[in-house]
Amino acid sequence: MSEQVKKEETHGLSRREFLKDAGLVVGGATIGSMGLLSACGKATTETLTQTKTVTQTGGVTTVTKTGGVTTVTVTAPPTGPTGTFTTMTINSKKYELVNLSAWWSLSWVLREVLGLVGTKTGCNRGECGTCTIIMNGKSVASCMVLAVEANNAQIQTIEGLSGQSGQKLNPLQQAIFNDDALQCGFCTPGFLMSAQALLNKKPKPTFDEVREALSGHICTCGNTKFYVDAVMKV
Repeated sequence: MSEQVKKEETHGLSRREFLKDAGLVVGGATIGSMGLLSACGKATTETLTQTKTVTQTGGVTTVTKTGGVTTVTVTAPPTGPTGTFTTMTINSKKYELVNLSAWWSLSWVLREVLGLVGTKTGCNRGECGTCTIIMNGKSVASCMVLAVEANNAQIQTIEGLSGQSGQKLNPLQQAIFNDDALQCGFCTPGFLMSAQALLNKKPKPTFDEVREALSGHICTCGNTKFYVDAVMKV
């Protein structure tokens, strides 16, 4: 045995073995890194699903968000039959509603199941206008519509009036604010939705057209004239 080999053996590991083992370590690290990067790449293509349970007046609901669709399942409705399946788009977001009682009004579901409490309820008989929303382009009293009747409907509530961000007032809201048209504010969402439905169809309505569009609303504070004047300034 040569002196060179003896020196390598005294350290317990030859150069040849060291280089061989080092190559395995480096190669393994490279393969591991490639696998990690590959896994990260796959993770970015997966759809995130979030699930939570919410207890509200409308019962216990399970809310599942997958991609752009929110599925709301009423797991413990207080009354009524179950088994219904309704889809609707509210403020540009798609909702799948499962197990709604067949006689629940749309205003009830918006407020008590989905938590969109900007829509107010007053008379519950279509007389006061406080629950007005825009459905399929028309202003409707949501207390007079069964939720299951709104299947596949396009709905806009006061929460969606200023767009997705909700950070700025839209021109109609700004006009109402500038004219100090509201007093207690309870009837304001309904006035706004009817006025917006009119402006969507006719951006520059006449005074009489505005009065007619808002005629189904009751303002117990007596501010109806100020709402009409504000809409005329949009």
